[in-house]
Amino acid sequence: MKKKDARIQGFSLVETVVVMAISTVVVYGVYIILFSCSDAVQLSAAQVELQNNAQRAVSRIIPELRESNLDNITGFPAWAATATGTAIDLIDDQAVVFSSARDTLGDFQMDGTEHTADWQGVVAFCPFADNDVRQLRQYRVFGAYDFPVTVTNVDSTQITLNDNSGTAIIIDRDTGAPGIYNVLANNFNRLTFIAGNPVTIIVITDKTTVKNRNVSFSLTTNAVIKN
Repeated sequence: MKKKDARIQGFSLVETVVVMAISTVVVYGVYIILFSCSDAVQLSAAQVELQNNAQRAVSRIIPELRESNLDNITGFPAWAATATGTAIDLIDDQAVVFSSARDTLGDFQMDGTEHTADWQGVVAFCPFADNDVRQLRQYRVFGAYDFPVTVTNVDSTQITLNDNSGTAIIIDRDTGAPGIYNVLANNFNRLTFIAGNPVTIIVITDKTTVKNRNVSFSLTTNAVIKN
């Protein structure tokens, strides 16, 4: 009886080239899909981060604004006419100041005779660059000031204020001295107040991703001033 040939026939050169070409196309397609998914995930994460920053800033600004007085809200630059109304726009070395009736313990103080807010100090909002991250900071200084307090100058190191009687208040932008500060938002771009009651607040945050794509988020809300 004859034995069958046990040799196994391999792929020809043409078949090998075709298989390699098909594999290359498949691998490239998988790479494109994974690259697109990675980019989309990064973009989505950046948008969530910017949204959270803007919401955190607004959640801290609104209570201060509601408890203040429109006549006691001043800025550098000052209120100015814009296409959307009389507004204060904060971008770089600029600040806006409110009167605050919150004392050092955080309690709201009332004037016992006039039943109005008893102002305990000033609250200033100002951008600050911390290791190339643009922040929106809230500065609080306590004292019996004569309102309104005006912002006379903002430079890279300090915010200079003067109350209605001429008393100077100089706030260190880095440390917050002579008061305290809180970071309201990172990746800050712009803060706008549009006059009225309610006051319109617009916060814009933005950042550049590792793919060099610029992402931004804008949040607009209103606050009714009670005092």
